[in-house]
Amino acid sequence: MPTLVRVTVEDQNINRIFLPGGDAWDWMRKVGQEQMFITLEQTPVRSGELRRSFNLALTPNGANNVRYTVGTYSEHAVYVIFGTTPPIWGDGNAMAANPPGPLMLIRPSPHSWSPHPFWKRLVDGQMANDFMGRAGAVIYARYG
Repeated sequence: MPTLVRVTVEDQNINRIFLPGGDAWDWMRKVGQEQMFITLEQTPVRSGELRRSFNLALTPNGANNVRYTVGTYSEHAVYVIFGTTPPIWGDGNAMAANPPGPLMLIRPSPHSWSPHPFWKRLVDGQMANDFMGRAGAVIYARYG
């Protein structure tokens, strides 16, 4: 004769493992730090500004989940990751391809140090270098 088996988990304190100091929080911090270190190892360096700009943030994601984010506040990181081929140039606040010549006219924001437009050379030929994607792939292969 079939028997019904019921398991009840008192979830009164289960959410605590996902908060700071809990086991899930600590494990995600460990994995996030590992990804950040791998990212730092693979970051291309010219001035060191990009490498110094990385950070790790852990945030609760719902009641029973934790999310970590490895990020950067460097403005030029997107150009390193995606590259600058074809050339890019400024068009007000937007970026566009196929520039008209070797110089670009920069129109500064109202809060800029210079209220007048000025000319600047194009950025061209930087190959894409998805170092953050490669670091994420290593972590995904390691921890699934």
